[in-house]
Amino acid sequence: MKKIALLIVTFCTITIYGQTEKGSVFIGAQSNFNFSSSKYVTTNSSINYSSSYTSDTTNNFTFTPQIGYLIFDNFVLGLDFKFSSTKVKGQDSNGFYTISPFAKYYLLEGNLKPFLKASLGLGSFFNSYQTYNVNSNVTIYEKVNTKINTARIGGGLAYFINNTIALEFNLDYFHDVYKTETNPDYNNKQTHTGIQSTIGLAVFL
Repeated sequence: MKKIALLIVTFCTITIYGQTEKGSVFIGAQSNFNFSSSKYVTTNSSINYSSSYTSDTTNNFTFTPQIGYLIFDNFVLGLDFKFSSTKVKGQDSNGFYTISPFAKYYLLEGNLKPFLKASLGLGSFFNSYQTYNVNSNVTIYEKVNTKINTARIGGGLAYFINNTIALEFNLDYFHDVYKTETNPDYNNKQTHTGIQSTIGLAVFL
């Protein structure tokens, strides 16, 4: 019985160590789905009249595949691709994409591995529009070209289910800059910073 127990413990110990070794291929993914429907109720008390309006359903989809290569033990260099789309019923979808080279370093050994990660990337919005109010009755919608510069630094914890698959919990600080060019005389720049937490899946081959 003691020998059987020892074999079980030995087997579990072997399988929970992650394959973060030089020469391994890293594949990761994070996905987020959000569906919502809103209802607005307007009441005019001066004439004792009420009306209601239900907005169309908005579907949001974000997908972030990652691929990398371990050039050293525990050290990954790779590319992070992010695609986000918003679709309102009856309208064209709009969103953005980014491509970000990243570096990632895993610490310690075992089935729980903390890690550090940093990335820099570029991207663009698609089907993006800007509104101009000419007067109280006229509004102009103009398609614009918006570029994205993105930077992220942070870390997290990887839990290895076996020697190939890990669940990863991330906490990052992000700094995104959006630059919109409408014409040579007018440019708009916005900066978006904050903290973001995500959960992803990683595969080591």
